[in-house]
Amino acid sequence: MATCLGKVDQRDFEKRQISKRRKVEKPKSVDQPTKKMSGQGSKSEQVSKKNSSKGSAMQPTPLVGDNVLQSLTKDLNFLHNRFSHLPSDDPIEIALSKAMFHYDEDASAWLNKQDVKEFLRGSMLNISLIQIFMRALREHLSDTNSPSKVGWLCPEQTSETRILHNSPEVMYYVNHSIRESMCAGDKFIFAPCYEEFYWFLMVICPANNTIFHLDSARSTKNYLVMSVLQNIM
Repeated sequence: MATCLGKVDQRDFEKRQISKRRKVEKPKSVDQPTKKMSGQGSKSEQVSKKNSSKGSAMQPTPLVGDNVLQSLTKDLNFLHNRFSHLPSDDPIEIALSKAMFHYDEDASAWLNKQDVKEFLRGSMLNISLIQIFMRALREHLSDTNSPSKVGWLCPEQTSETRILHNSPEVMYYVNHSIRESMCAGDKFIFAPCYEEFYWFLMVICPANNTIFHLDSARSTKNYLVMSVLQNIM
């Protein structure tokens, strides 16, 4: 009987040991996938953070305050909304054809958020905005089949800085452009001018040998570009 009890006790002892091993080994099988899941969770969190950061970068940033925004026209609101979605340091390139401005080769105008912001606030009208507006006006006149053919002088080529530093080159450009416009049958030539931080418009009528000075301030000052045009005309 003692031997039989001993065998029973030994079997019971082995069963208890196996049971203990199972109890110890069971959490290991549970912990391994848990660690993998936690690792996958951290990666997904990183991806979501990256996506959220990208999303936040693409959020529009208003260029002006609400009081200014409410006073803008529909077209200026469209301009504001387009540029408010752009990254701060990414300018837009607008092609300028050599045929329009009588360049030797095609050129480009570059426009960024700061240019548009200054324009909408009324603090500065960048020369690139004028060039782009002139191109848009030319395309509009072409679409409407306007009977009045119009030529253009690039404001950058007739700027105050260029006249002061290289007046002969400016005179050559203006003379060459006027002659090409006359050959093309243009009745008027628009020449926006910028001197002393101020914009005004010169309209040249080659057929009548006349120059019109359009100025909202009605200034009678003799600007440098006027002397250039008078010497050519």
